[in-house]
Amino acid sequence: MHSDNKLPTVELIDPIISAEIPDRIEDPELYSLVNEFMVHGPCGAENMNCPCMVDKKCSKNFPKQFSNHSSVDQNGFPLYRRRHDGHFVEKSGVRYPSVVRLPFHLPNQQQIVYGEDDDIDDVLDKPSVAASKFTAWMECNAIDSEARKLTYVEFPTKFVWILNGRFWKRRKVGKAIGRIHSVSPKLGEAYFLRILLNKVKGPTSFDDIRTVNGQTHSSFRDACYKLGLLDDDKEYIDAIKEASHFGSGFYLRFLFATLLMCNSMSKPEVVWENTWEYLADGILYRQRQRFKSAELSLGVDELKNLTLIEIQQILLRNNSTLKNFKNMPSPDVESVSSSNNRLITEELDYDVLVIKNDYDRMFLALTNEQRNIFLNIMSAIQENKGGVFFVYGYGGTGKTFLWKTISVAIRFEGNIVLNVASSGIASLLLPGGRTAHSRFIIPFELTEDCFCNINPDGELASLIRKTSLIIWDEAPMVHKHAFEALDRTFKDLLRCVNSTISNIPFGGKVIVFGGDFRQILPVVPGGSRQNCKCFFEFFIFMGTLQSP
Repeated sequence: MHSDNKLPTVELIDPIISAEIPDRIEDPELYSLVNEFMVHGPCGAENMNCPCMVDKKCSKNFPKQFSNHSSVDQNGFPLYRRRHDGHFVEKSGVRYPSVVRLPFHLPNQQQIVYGEDDDIDDVLDKPSVAASKFTAWMECNAIDSEARKLTYVEFPTKFVWILNGRFWKRRKVGKAIGRIHSVSPKLGEAYFLRILLNKVKGPTSFDDIRTVNGQTHSSFRDACYKLGLLDDDKEYIDAIKEASHFGSGFYLRFLFATLLMCNSMSKPEVVWENTWEYLADGILYRQRQRFKSAELSLGVDELKNLTLIEIQQILLRNNSTLKNFKNMPSPDVESVSSSNNRLITEELDYDVLVIKNDYDRMFLALTNEQRNIFLNIMSAIQENKGGVFFVYGYGGTGKTFLWKTISVAIRFEGNIVLNVASSGIASLLLPGGRTAHSRFIIPFELTEDCFCNINPDGELASLIRKTSLIIWDEAPMVHKHAFEALDRTFKDLLRCVNSTISNIPFGGKVIVFGGDFRQILPVVPGGSRQNCKCFFEFFIFMGTLQSP
């Protein structure tokens, strides 16, 4: 409470809280309610069987002593004012409980009672399994128009539960009030269902309970929100924004995790979407320090994911998890290592809006032949079954333009494409181009059984596994042993991802080779014409080379 609204002394409590019997003449309605529902007893010698009796004494310490003023006992509990003003309530005989406990449950989560020797199949086949006190209430609403005027809490005032027949029947005598079982907000949907049961009248199904103004919502929480039974969480959004002026990013993430664990927010995903930029404070700086790159930039999705990872770690330390909050996004666990991988971060470091504009412009400029090649390659990537292509064309036919179009198309979708070439000059023409030898660490001295020097647990291996396409320009310049080494290496690296790739070229990765045999022949120092045909033999073996 605000300091201006706090009650500094117990004397100020008396005008607000009353534990006294009301005046029967001045307030007859309140007197009647207190008389019927709020007076404890009779217990003690008049009723030794009362549930409050423990060791022949009332466990609730009734009757209470008279007191002219409210006070606090030695244990810190309040002792409310009870003046001896002559007001009283008379209850003769044994009082039966006037409160009916009303159980409830989520769909198909009712309790089932059976013996230890009962066969589970026989138990599940009993018609009573699908029935409960709660579902019987909805069935009664379907056939009784009077019942449809009452909430679940009000139901026992007009109806009585027949235990033997397991149905509700109109009450002829007596009065009772209902009390729904309390649940913790941590139970999620069960908690929101309980809130609705205090408001919704006459539902005949769970869908009716979730229906507001003719619209059936997907969850009880959304129905509560639509009815205005939950706050809009604006106070928590404002609190995080205010805290951002003096608190660090870690403090804000810890604050958000604390709010989650306390179940304070009605819609935590809404608070997240409105405050994630504040919660992500310091994430980019930490990544720049980790990779020693002052120019490093991260996309929105990467920032969100890294922020969620830190919030998840805070929750895990407190025996909780983001999975406990239905509509909250969860971090991509597989990308955790990717976020710490400098090579992957570099390949994803581009402006999506610029990429999209380039793609729209370049795709329209493709010729029919280029478009067919483009669609075939993109189809192989989407099917994720691997594929090896060779684009054969003389200089000026637009191979480089095709490489650039394919690259922006893949990067626009948030995927990785590695552009390599056989020479340093040719690699400069490709977006993000590198020489094939430097990118894949291909040995300079090639043999028939050599491998690329790639650590299976290193950053480069992770980059290759995450790559969607590899484009290798001016491929005819390289000896066939280089491709064979790359083929063996990829199969070895990707075997942990798919154990069936032993017969698939390049471990199932989609690779596009390009070049012109008439323009650039393979460089074989001191080699004969026969040696220069090795490249043709390799692609004929792969089944990818077609005559121009």
